[in-house]
Amino acid sequence: MSVHYAVVLAAGAVLSSSVFAQGAARLPNAGASSGYIRIGDADSLEPQQLTIDLTFVPMGVGTGNSNDANGATLIAKPREGAGGVYIFSWAMQWSPTARSINAHLSNNGTSVGAAVRAGCSLALGSTARATMTFDGATLRLYINGRLAAEEATGFSSVWYGTDDVLIGAGNYCCGFTRRFDGVIDDVSLWDRALSAQEVADLDGSALGGDEANLIGLWQFDDGTYDDATGNGNHGAAVGSASLTDDLGNAAPCAADVDGDACLSTNDFFAYLTAYQAQDSAADFSPPGGDGLINTNDFFAFLAAYQAGC
Repeated sequence: MSVHYAVVLAAGAVLSSSVFAQGAARLPNAGASSGYIRIGDADSLEPQQLTIDLTFVPMGVGTGNSNDANGATLIAKPREGAGGVYIFSWAMQWSPTARSINAHLSNNGTSVGAAVRAGCSLALGSTARATMTFDGATLRLYINGRLAAEEATGFSSVWYGTDDVLIGAGNYCCGFTRRFDGVIDDVSLWDRALSAQEVADLDGSALGGDEANLIGLWQFDDGTYDDATGNGNHGAAVGSASLTDDLGNAAPCAADVDGDACLSTNDFFAYLTAYQAQDSAADFSPPGGDGLINTNDFFAFLAAYQAGC
């Protein structure tokens, strides 16, 4: 019998193991606990056009000044120990303050770059797939296969130094380590920008490692942090990072009416539609519903929506 693992970056919350059909990684960055994954610098990890895709579950605010608008690092090729603005080649982060996902690129490793932020909220314990692409002109961010934000960069090249790739940490100067507290899985890196349809169809757990343009794949399935592409860019656990196949079960976010695991005005209007139609999806009060749809349900939904879940 095969065992599927996950990398664990935190403790506390629980999530459905069906989310990670092939396992995941756990990184405990809360209190005195600290852990992330390090992948050594390599020319093969420096694409000028790219796609980065991963699945994650935030379990806490993280550590190292992660509780701000930029947030905790999901994955980055950072200039460790540096201070400034665009002090990385690229990065994806989750902000516990905004409960949002953002993506960044740098053109010079210091002051020139581009950033986009998803216009939706992801609560603690929720699961999302985040994908960033760059085609040499436009930076795009997708959440769960849907385009969430895009911006013309004004530059066509990505800056690269000799820095390692980090999963779950930024390790910048002055206490800004930006370490993520949660679970990360099925990380893939490509040397071209996948199309919107390709992003929508992407399933990191189903990749074999030999797909065209795939240059890095870390699935955490076999009890290791190895790269499944054959390029040999294997990862190593730092600190308390670990692999797990015991992910528990989490209650779904009640306010996520449209079912995309990311709260936005779409959910608000989807609820209004259900409420006006007296649909069972609008039955919020008491928790679990009572078969009646009235103003109590509306205010119960509104409270959950405002609370970010």
